Amino acid sequence: IIETPLMQTVTYTVAQINVTTGGTDSTYKVDSTKLVEFGQFTLTASGNTANNKDLTVKSMTLTQKGDASLDYLSDLALYRNEEKVSTDAIINGRDVTFLLDNTIKYTSTSATYVVKGKIVTAERVGDKFQFQMKYPENLEVIEDTTSFRASIFPATAMDLASYTVNGADLKFNQGPMTYNKTIIPGAKGVVFYSGTISTLGTVNLENLTLTAIAGTGNIDEIVKTFYLKVGGNVLSASAVNTNTGTILFEGTVAVNGTQNFVIYADIKDTAPATSIKFLENISLGEFKGVNEYASNGENISSSIGTFQPVNFTISAANLTLSNSISSTKTVVKNDRNIDLANIEFSTSTDVQASVKSFKATLTGTNRGNFKGGTVTLYDADGVALVSNTIDSGSSTMSFLLPTAARIVKNSAVSFMVKLDQVSTYVTGGDELKLIFNTVYATNITTSNELINTATATSATLKVVSAGQVNIVSQTLTNKLIKLNGSTATVGTIKFKPYNGDAVLKTLTLAGMDVSKFSKVVLKDSGSLVATFVKSGTNELYVDNIQQTIAADAIKLYEVEATMISASTSGDLAPSTGKLILQSATFENTNGQDVQVVPSSADISATNTLVKVSPLVTDIATIKGSNYASYKITLQSPDGEVKVTDLVLAVGGNVTGTTISLTSSENGGTVYSSVPYTTTPALSGSITVDPTAPVVLYVNVEGVTWSTTSNSDPYVFIGLSDLGYSDIFSDASEANHANMLKNYKSSLTSITDLGRNIK
Repeated sequence: IIETPLMQTVTYTVAQINVTTGGTDSTYKVDSTKLVEFGQFTLTASGNTANNKDLTVKSMTLTQKGDASLDYLSDLALYRNEEKVSTDAIINGRDVTFLLDNTIKYTSTSATYVVKGKIVTAERVGDKFQFQMKYPENLEVIEDTTSFRASIFPATAMDLASYTVNGADLKFNQGPMTYNKTIIPGAKGVVFYSGTISTLGTVNLENLTLTAIAGTGNIDEIVKTFYLKVGGNVLSASAVNTNTGTILFEGTVAVNGTQNFVIYADIKDTAPATSIKFLENISLGEFKGVNEYASNGENISSSIGTFQPVNFTISAANLTLSNSISSTKTVVKNDRNIDLANIEFSTSTDVQASVKSFKATLTGTNRGNFKGGTVTLYDADGVALVSNTIDSGSSTMSFLLPTAARIVKNSAVSFMVKLDQVSTYVTGGDELKLIFNTVYATNITTSNELINTATATSATLKVVSAGQVNIVSQTLTNKLIKLNGSTATVGTIKFKPYNGDAVLKTLTLAGMDVSKFSKVVLKDSGSLVATFVKSGTNELYVDNIQQTIAADAIKLYEVEATMISASTSGDLAPSTGKLILQSATFENTNGQDVQVVPSSADISATNTLVKVSPLVTDIATIKGSNYASYKITLQSPDGEVKVTDLVLAVGGNVTGTTISLTSSENGGTVYSSVPYTTTPALSGSITVDPTAPVVLYVNVEGVTWSTTSNSDPYVFIGLSDLGYSDIFSDASEANHANMLKNYKSSLTSITDLGRNIK
C-alpha cells in the first residue's frame, strides 16, 4: 500500500491593483534636449497588506491614440519619484511596452508612474499624443513570493492626459516635385516655388527676400516681375538688371491655418537660351521683416520644413519636320498616284505652334522632265489641301495650308504628299526629289513667329524602262495523286516584277490530261483568285485576273485541281505528265504590256494520277537467339487495299533452315513458310484497312550466329516486289495492281528496302 501526503485546500485571495490615470493636458514644442511628460498612472494595491506580500510591476503596454507617430519621440521611459524605473521601451507600431522590475512594498498602498520622453520632430503644427491602457492584461504585476499575478481593476480602457506638439510656429510643407525643368521663351505662370504653410493661428510674415541667378545675361532679360501668392495675398517683386541679385517681396502676407504658397513669373518672349533659379530653400529665416502672431504681436521664432526651388533651363521652342517615306522608288512613264512623302510636324518642347505654310525645293537629274505632273498635299483623312504643278522652269513650290496646323508636345500632325502621274517626257535615269523647308509657324501663346530650321526630304523617284516580270525557278517534286474526288495542288507559279508593279491578266497551262480534273482553280495563299477553263484534252486558261503584284516582291500562286472519282475500268489507266505554264500576260499600272521572262516554264514535276494511293511502309529488324526477323508495317491512309504480291530477297554470310512470313515475331499466323534456299513470297492476299496498320514478320529460322571468314555474321532480308489494289470487283483489278507494283519498283530500289541483321 502506497500512502500519499495529506493535502488540504485553503482559501487564498491574490492581491488586487486598482489603476487610476492622471497628468495634465499640455502643449509642447519640438525640443530634442528636453524631457517632458506624456501622462501618468497610479497603482493602488489591496489584499497584499494582510498577507504581507510585496508586489513587483513587470511590464506596462500603452497605445498611442493621437495622430502623431511614436517615431517623433526618443528616450521614452517610466519614472517613479523622478527616478527612471523602466529598463526598456519596445515600440511596435502605435504600441509601446515598458519593461521594469519595480517593487511596491506591502507597507505601501500606492505608487505613481510617469511616462516621459523627448520630442525629436513633428509632422505638423498640432500633432497629438495620448496614451491609453486598453486592456487589464496590458499591466503585469505579480506577488513576489508566489509569483501569482495580481488582479487589475477596472476592466475598461483608461486614457492618460492629452498632449499637443507644435513642431514650430510655422510649417512649410512641399509635396513631390520635379526640381529641374525646361521651358521656352514666352512661357506663362512658371512656378519657382510651391507648397502650403500651416499655422495654429493667424500670423503675419513680412518682406520675403530671395536671391535669383541667371545662367548668362541679366535676370530682367528673362523675367520682368516675380509674384508671391499666399492664400489670397499677392505681392510682386521686380527683376534686377544683374546676373545675380536680391528679389524682395516687400510687404506682409497673412497666414491662417493651412494656405497655398506659390512664387511664379512669366518668361519674356525675348528671353535668351539660358537658365534661371533661386538659391534659397524658403523657411522662416527668409522673411526678413516683422513676423508675429496677429492676435497678440508675439514674435514668431521657429518653423519646420522648407520650400525647395525649381531650376529652369530656357531653350528655344523647336519644330521638327520628318518623313517616313524616304527611300528610292523606281517608276516608269505614266505611273500614277505615287507616294512621295508622309511628312510629320512635331515638337519636343512646351510650345503651342501654328504651322501656316511651307515650301519644297525640287532636285534631281533632269527633274524638269517631270513637268506637268501634279504634287498634292493631303491631310491624315485623305482630303486634298493644296496642289502644285511641276514646272520645268521652277525649282520651288509652296504649300499654303487652308487651315493652320496646331502642333503641341506629344501630338504630331502628318500630311501625305503624292504625285498624280509620271510625265510622258521622262526617260530612263531621270530623277525627282522634294526637299521640304521654309516652314512658317507662330507661337500661339505669344503670336510671335516661331523661328525654326525644320526640313525633310521626300522619296527619290527614279525613272526606269518599262517593267518586266520574271518567272522564278522552283524545286519541284514528283507527286502521286489518287483519283478519288480529292483536291490536290498540281502546280505552283512564282512571279517577281521589276521596275514597277505589275498586274497579272491571263494564264495558260498545258502538259497534262485535264480530263482527270473536274475543276481547276488559281489560289493566292489559299484564297481563290480565278477558275480555269478547259481547252481540249491538255490545256487550261483563265482571262481577266486583274491582280497586282508589288515591284520586287515574289508572289506564289497555287494551281489546285479537284480529281474525278474513278469507278470504271476506263478510268483506271494512269495519267502522267508535267504541268507547264505556257504563257502569262501582265500590264503595268498604266495599262502597258510588261515582258515575261522566260516566256514559259515547268510549274510541276511529274504528276501521276492513279486510282489507288501508294502503300506506306516502315521497316525494322530484330535479332533473336537463333533467328532473325524483318518487321514490315503496311499502312493505307487513303482507303482499304489488298496486297497480292510480296516477294522477298534473302542473303548474308550465315544461313538458316526455314524462311517464314508470319503475323508476329517468329510466330502467329503463317502466310508462307519455305526452306532457306527458296525465294519466299506471299501466298494468297492480305487486306490493309485504313483504320489500322498490318504488321508482317519475315523470319529466318535456325540461324547460327557464328563468325564466318573473319567477318561479323549477318542475315540480309529485303523487299523485292510489292503489288496491291483497291478492294472492288473490276475485271482490270489485276492489271491495275501490276501497274502499281511496277510504279512502286520505280520509286524505290531494292537496296533501299533491304536490311542487314547482325
